[in-house]
Amino acid sequence: MNVHSIIEDARQDFERSYAYLKSEYSKISTGKASPAVLEDVQAEVYGMQQPLKSLSVISPQDAQTLIVKPFDKSTLKDIDSAIQAANLGLNPTNMGEHLLVSFPALTEERRIEIAKKLKVDAEEVKVSIRKARQKAQQKFKELESNSEISKDDLVSAEKKLQIKVDDANETIEEILKQKQADIMKV
Repeated sequence: MNVHSIIEDARQDFERSYAYLKSEYSKISTGKASPAVLEDVQAEVYGMQQPLKSLSVISPQDAQTLIVKPFDKSTLKDIDSAIQAANLGLNPTNMGEHLLVSFPALTEERRIEIAKKLKVDAEEVKVSIRKARQKAQQKFKELESNSEISKDDLVSAEKKLQIKVDDANETIEEILKQKQADIMKV
């Protein structure tokens, strides 16, 4: 284990954090129909919980409506119930062979509420970045205590790591600002 590989491991942790945040944000409705909002909704089908993406094809009909076509039409009512139970503010319409899911326009109050949740999610990801930094710093200190690096090398490594952390936090802020801007568009 050397300084470069420790910093690279931390950078990869940061990348996973961005990917997680983007994934979570893709599930948040901006008032436009997005299949990602429904993909991970769990439905009780065949005696077990399954995500809608494994039970149906979810595709946009227009900017405000999704079509959910189950692979097995006998699961239509279970999928309908799961969408209603997911507390997404969506009411599917059963069309016999598929569901139409209309996305209502967001109210100003709901937009502000969502923007606050986005901020909380971003802060949670920043905490994971800090934990990755602490893990890397601990490894640096182990290298120093084992006389594998000098005190100067330790200080230099921590500075390099902090630059990566600052970049990571900046990226998180950019992702947050972009999603907040999407939410606040009327």
